[in-house]
Amino acid sequence: MPNALITVLWTAFGIILFYMVFIFAPSLVGLLGLLARLKTKDSSFDIPFKDYLEKYSCMIDEGKGYLTGLPYEEVCIRSRDGLELKGFHFGSSSRKTVIFVHGYHATAMVNFAYHGMEFHKRGYNVIMICQRAHCESGGRYCSMGIKEAGDVALWADWARERNGGDIVIYGTSMGAATVGFASANLDPDVVKALVMDCGFTSPYTQIKRELDRRHLPSFAMMPVMVFLSKLIFKADISEKAAGPLSRCRIPVCFIHGDADMTVPPEDSMVNYGSTASAKKMFTVGGAPHTAGFLEADEGMKKEIFDFIERNTPKGEKQ
Repeated sequence: MPNALITVLWTAFGIILFYMVFIFAPSLVGLLGLLARLKTKDSSFDIPFKDYLEKYSCMIDEGKGYLTGLPYEEVCIRSRDGLELKGFHFGSSSRKTVIFVHGYHATAMVNFAYHGMEFHKRGYNVIMICQRAHCESGGRYCSMGIKEAGDVALWADWARERNGGDIVIYGTSMGAATVGFASANLDPDVVKALVMDCGFTSPYTQIKRELDRRHLPSFAMMPVMVFLSKLIFKADISEKAAGPLSRCRIPVCFIHGDADMTVPPEDSMVNYGSTASAKKMFTVGGAPHTAGFLEADEGMKKEIFDFIERNTPKGEKQ
């Protein structure tokens, strides 16, 4: 064999080996790690505070105390791919319902205890769901909003059968992205308003952002992660919420704190600009990630509820 050919073959082998060891393998491990269920299976009623949420601990504890003092029922539905999904229903005297969709590696209570109290006081039935691969729901891996969008549609169907009336779906962070991905396929005769609180534009964008923060070669790893997400999870992490939002027929309320260091406010602006339906944007000064509603003053909270309640007139029991 000519020496030149041997050199070419060894060079090609070296490049492939380098790619497999330093790009493909880390991309695979990173993707599995990002999407995997936490090793500890927390209850939805646990409050694992992030450092930046300590400021709001009294508000969140107040909300938890209020909600857990109410009679509630544990609900179980099955996803289209066979996972058992859990949620908690806090009833009220009205027919309208809010479904809360929590964020990545969070629980419903830490994201929405205070929100749930405020909505329940206004007469809403409250449903706090556990996203797949979180808390009491089944699944080993999440998909950062892609497959979860179908789960949210099933929860809306359940809420319609259970309570009738109008439905609001409120998501934060990954939960907001989930709402965005679901938006085009939700029935506007049933779901009357959506709230997207500090949602990212796509799983791709958010994962790349996290790789860059860790000084990892995102330019090389992200194409591999996209390929692997399609191959292993049948979910395209490069999908953007802008697509479904451009076909959305349901009014959308956007909330984002201008001090968010996890998902920049620009992501909400991109989603807002893509939304075809009626919409309103609320930028909350000084609010960190997932704390927009908590940090909003009473005037802004009133505006948020005014936007939602204009679209949810069916409140009284029949």
